[in-house]
Amino acid sequence: MAPDFELNALAEATGRVRGELLTSETAESAVQLLAEVAAELVPQAAGAGVTLIRDGRPTSTGSTNSTVRMVDAIQYETGQGPCLTSWAASSVVNVVDARTETRWPLWAAAAVEVPVLSCVSVPLVNGRDTIGAMKVYAVEPNAFAGETTRLLNRLAAAASALLAHIQTSETPLRINHQLAEVLRIRDLTNMAKGVLITRGMSAAEAQSWLLEASRRQRRPVAEVARDLVGALKPEEGADEGA
Repeated sequence: MAPDFELNALAEATGRVRGELLTSETAESAVQLLAEVAAELVPQAAGAGVTLIRDGRPTSTGSTNSTVRMVDAIQYETGQGPCLTSWAASSVVNVVDARTETRWPLWAAAAVEVPVLSCVSVPLVNGRDTIGAMKVYAVEPNAFAGETTRLLNRLAAAASALLAHIQTSETPLRINHQLAEVLRIRDLTNMAKGVLITRGMSAAEAQSWLLEASRRQRRPVAEVARDLVGALKPEEGADEGA
């Protein structure tokens, strides 16, 4: 990317983000716009996303397409992956080839099936706090050069302070609702694993079964878990009435 074009693109992108963040009432619209801007700046990306995290849990996410949503959902449901690591370590995380990735085996195995083979995640840092991460995904291995990291870092630096302002100024009711939804999804997944364990699976086998069903059906794990638990309820009721 030519330096002049890069500077113009960054100026336009950060200007759009700044204007949106200053007038946005919620963090959701802000992170969604930021994800779209990141995808525009990295044309080789199959998609981009942004996640704000509070108390170790995602409180607001933005994504450009269903591929990003699927790969991110796997991170949130398994508690592992490059975006979460980038946030936790406050550092850039690069996945060259998910097929040979060993840091997050559950996430990598599921990502390959989407398919997503490479990604770059950069932290969103505000002062001493890391409030989330921005990432781009690609279907090819080793899709991103060092220039991608540099671009994303510059965009993240321009947006982090404004994102932090919106995140901390959100009403407690909205944040509590978001956290409650995350906990609901986690509990639903645990219930589904419990159902599978009663059928003779180990906890690890139950987790693998849910991930495989998610990949095969191309749906989030939470939806697969919901259907599994929901399908069991009529049987349970019949047994109780017998």
